[in-house]
Amino acid sequence: ASGMPRKLAPGPLSLTATLDTLTFAEGFARGCQPSPVAPFNPGCRMVFDEVGYGLDLTNKNITTSNIDVGFIGYPGIFAINIDPAMISAGSRFVFRATLFSVRVLANSEVWVERGYQELILDVNSPPRCGRLEVSPASGDAFVTLFSLRALQWEDDPEDLPIRFSFSTLMGDSPDPVYLTDYHEIESYGSILPMTKPVAAAFPCEGAFTSPAEFAAAFPTLGQDVLYTAAGVSLCSMVRVNLAVRDIHGAEDHSFQDVPVTITAKSTSAATVESIFLRAQAAAYQGRNVPAMLATMEHLAQMSTDPVTAAAVNEANRLNSAKKSLPAYQDAVVSTLTTAFAFLGGKLVPTSGIVAAMTGRAVEQAMSALSKVTPEILTKM
Repeated sequence: ASGMPRKLAPGPLSLTATLDTLTFAEGFARGCQPSPVAPFNPGCRMVFDEVGYGLDLTNKNITTSNIDVGFIGYPGIFAINIDPAMISAGSRFVFRATLFSVRVLANSEVWVERGYQELILDVNSPPRCGRLEVSPASGDAFVTLFSLRALQWEDDPEDLPIRFSFSTLMGDSPDPVYLTDYHEIESYGSILPMTKPVAAAFPCEGAFTSPAEFAAAFPTLGQDVLYTAAGVSLCSMVRVNLAVRDIHGAEDHSFQDVPVTITAKSTSAATVESIFLRAQAAAYQGRNVPAMLATMEHLAQMSTDPVTAAAVNEANRLNSAKKSLPAYQDAVVSTLTTAFAFLGGKLVPTSGIVAAMTGRAVEQAMSALSKVTPEILTKM
């Protein structure tokens, strides 16, 4: 439709057009007729053009759709698809659909324009000028509370409000762990994870990659327990990601790599208990399902470490009020079932809050969680 420009996000673009038979009533009482000249081809055409930005719609790299369509009778819906690479942020397009009909003059066909309609599209630019700040700049795995802040992001007034989503990546995993879904809150506090296999495979610069490497450097302190007690621990980078999105879906990103170290505190029973309480608070109080899933994943990662498992079970032996490792796994299942049901081989959201999350976020978090604690899905 003509008039004010419409905004859209960069990416795939599909356009459709059809003939308004009331507007184009003249000569169409019986629909469009064939050409009266042999070989009697369709007497009408719908032609698409882009007359603003300069897109050549005959170029197959831009669209493979048919942009010149002949028809007889009343037309259906014509559609064209534009390659996503052409729809760049900040562009303005003016797409035109023009109707032609054939007339015969001196035994020759002449195509006469009957009318057209234009659609003006502004491709939205994403939020800009901002950055992500993580403080402190480094810390202990599962222990240090990091402050994640989105700073100085701005956008055009008509594109507000801006929403923010925080996530993390560890090692060579391509799948982010979502800490929050998109919301207008610009900051979030979170612990960050680390596992010994990841730290050994992707060590911080200058860090020891294993107790054996530390033992070679310090022969008198070569045992694993002394390795951690000496304060020389495994370190690797966790990438904290920030996604910033406006109301039209245009999105930009920022990230910061944070050195995260496994220390003696990281493998303690007290830390496991603290993480579980954080997960419960996210599930029952804050109703922050991404945070709950991320924290449950942290707990599952810790449970695969023999030192942590031994510390948890020893705390339970000394004080029966403390949970054993199997008890924590049961508690994880109990907490998850407040948000999900396992039906037909799939996790099905049981609350509106979970259902409103992006399916990919839930799927990735639960997939990672089930890999390190497969008992979870079987119990659900």
